[in-house]
Order: sequence, then C-alpha cells, then structure tokens
Amino acid sequence: MIEKLELLTLAKARGVPVATLEKDYVLGWFLAAIQKHSNLLENWIFKGGTCLKKCYLENYRFSEDLDFSLIRPNQFEIRSFMDKLRKGFERELFE
Repeated sequence: MIEKLELLTLAKARGVPVATLEKDYVLGWFLAAIQKHSNLLENWIFKGGTCLKKCYLENYRFSEDLDFSLIRPNQFEIRSFMDKLRKGFERELFE
C-alpha cells in the first residue's frame, strides 16, 4: 500500500489532486489482479485513456476508469468472472 505522505508528495510534484493519484493507484491494483489470469489476457483488449497512460504515454492525462473489449464475447461468463475477481481481491487485501 502507498503511504499518505507519499501520495501528498507525488500530488504536489505532479500538480494533481491527491484523489486523482489514489484512483490511479487503485486502477493499477485492478490491472495487476487482471494480469494474473491468463484467460482474461487471452480474451480482453485493454484500451482507452488509462491504457495510454499506463502503457504508452506516462505524461498523458489521468483517467478514472478501465476500458476493455472482449475478443470472444460469447465465451465470457460475467458471474463466474465477478466471483473470481472478488476472491482475488479478498486474497490480495486480507492475506
């Protein structure tokens, strides 16, 4: 976890609100969790503003969401995915 003082220092250095950096940090955790599931990597395309910021353009504007497209949408089961995602976050946060 990132410390509050580190967030304050980064926010001041980058000239952005602390809340913006907190959101960006949480999005990074989501991406790390998603990366651990090979079935997601094979079926999802990461796109949008956060993709540009995280993967290509470090100085690009901050974004507040994660955008994905499915390669094979008919093979995606949302309930199963949500269960796996919830369990993964519980492990990361509470272990």
